[in-house]
Amino acid sequence: CSRTVWGSMDPLPCQDSCSLTQFESNDVLYVVCDGHGPFGHLVAFRVAQSLPYAFEKHSAAQPEPALVDAFREAALDLAAFADGNMVDISSSGCSCTVLLRRGPEVLIAFLGDCRTLAAAVSEKSQRVDFVTAAHSTEDVRELQRVRNTGAKLIQVPPNSGHVRIFTPGERTPGLYTTRSLGDSTAEALGVLREPEFRRMSFSRTGGVILLGSGGFWEVLDHRSGPGLEAVQFLLSAGRLRECGPQFAAGSLTEELKDRWQQATDGCYDDLSCILLHWSRPGNPVEAFRSSEAAVAAPATGASGCPASSQPVGAASVPTPLSATSLEPAELPDVSLCPSAGLQAQLLGDGAGGAWRREPMPGQRLRLQRLDGEGLAQALPEFQADCPAEVAVRQSGQDCFSITRKIGGLTVYVVCSGHGPWGKVVSFRAAQSIPKLLLEASEAATEQLLARAVKFATTELKHFAEKNGYDLRHSGASVSILLRQGSSIHMGWLGDSRLMVATIYGGFHRLDLLSNPQLLQIETERRRMEEQLAEVKEVSGELQAFAPNDSIGCRLSRAIGNFALADHGLWSQPELAKTSFEASPGLVLMGAAKLYDSMTGEAVLQKLLDGQLQTAGTG
Repeated sequence: CSRTVWGSMDPLPCQDSCSLTQFESNDVLYVVCDGHGPFGHLVAFRVAQSLPYAFEKHSAAQPEPALVDAFREAALDLAAFADGNMVDISSSGCSCTVLLRRGPEVLIAFLGDCRTLAAAVSEKSQRVDFVTAAHSTEDVRELQRVRNTGAKLIQVPPNSGHVRIFTPGERTPGLYTTRSLGDSTAEALGVLREPEFRRMSFSRTGGVILLGSGGFWEVLDHRSGPGLEAVQFLLSAGRLRECGPQFAAGSLTEELKDRWQQATDGCYDDLSCILLHWSRPGNPVEAFRSSEAAVAAPATGASGCPASSQPVGAASVPTPLSATSLEPAELPDVSLCPSAGLQAQLLGDGAGGAWRREPMPGQRLRLQRLDGEGLAQALPEFQADCPAEVAVRQSGQDCFSITRKIGGLTVYVVCSGHGPWGKVVSFRAAQSIPKLLLEASEAATEQLLARAVKFATTELKHFAEKNGYDLRHSGASVSILLRQGSSIHMGWLGDSRLMVATIYGGFHRLDLLSNPQLLQIETERRRMEEQLAEVKEVSGELQAFAPNDSIGCRLSRAIGNFALADHGLWSQPELAKTSFEASPGLVLMGAAKLYDSMTGEAVLQKLLDGQLQTAGTG
């Protein structure tokens, strides 16, 4: 989070902290903490870590008692941390709001002035179900409790109506909140450590949950109803439905920062939030935003949304203290991880990084997020038995996987998605294809590649039906390479292409450049027309349409695109094999756009001009 701006002499860093924690049970705990006082940033950062840790120890219990215990243990841990590190938290603490998500069911625990909004949102209507109340001296019941303990209540500034809590005869702690974690001298003044709870279900409706720090809620206009302005902004200017929660949360945060600056002559409070969006009943898409994360304006995509915020496209991964916008289907699926002799897998998600999966004792998997640098460092391991080097570039709806089996068999998959849910299709196929290839009992053959693509197509159809994804007009082109030592088996379908070349000293030769499977190829077009597909020219290229359908596809083979599955669109790859045992060379797997403006020979020359030979790549 960015630091509060209260003028150039303000010494405090940002005092908000957030964390997102997924447990083995698939429960997810979202935490937003807003610190106050000289060491509020330390308190908030500690609590954002200790609350999930404490909750996990009690997660077998009912959720509400488990969270009560977690808050109590977080308070004890904070006191021990402060004592052990000689940090004075007598006048430093934090407010906190926590959301436990168990499928479509959510439980919210909150204390202090961090608040949470829950709203039901459909295509035709929106309704704010509740905004949790702030525990502050503006709440009559909370104020009465601290008054009954003998706390001294003073208006700060004088005659402002804003009451703060002090120890009689002292100038501390000066609290506005009536519940907090930390503030060690405040418990004797009636300031509680116990949260309140609210529940919400999204099993039958879509909607949003918005968790925000205290400064986030302070400049919202609640005159039309608590939280209504925030919901309306997210759906209109925030373009939540079109651009997803990442863009919507950033837009709202930026708007609130502007309001703070207008009201306080250029200053603003810490502004942090977590936004979850259920576009339909089930599991949400989520995003984290702080005022710092919302400052830079990313590049704009074709839909008018920032490229990093497209609802279907490149997305980052939910990790503590980082922006995130993920479809649930874009998280690695454990059920699709090869179980037979898996050594390790790299799974790219189109965001410039990858997931790394490797087996652990007890049939468990270790899942690690890698950025671009981490991916580059991990790649050589997958070539350990081969003198070749490997490099990866990805973007947009493209995904890849590299999966290594004990014994040296390695599977490389590149998927290029298209259509509204193309990213989901390509990410899913990059996982399901290696699963069959590595679990098969027979030796590696081209026929085994064809079976793997058929398996991936069937698995994708079941996945879409189970989770409500409309994949009639979304799919992926795929290229596959199965390597055992220097022997190579290859398959491709759609407009993903494979190039094979021999390179030896100053000699180089293009041996294979696979053809894209498009309707321009007469045999492909005739097959689809015989299956009652309508072939029309659209914007200078041929597209196939299912009967009475208005959305076409330029490909004659793909995984997905189920509207054309009964009308001649195949998921059967073309196949080839080669070997580099006698001579060195390369294989390049890429989407058709790689060759849009260059021939295969030109691409090969570009690689050579980039000092491919001197880099030692085989």
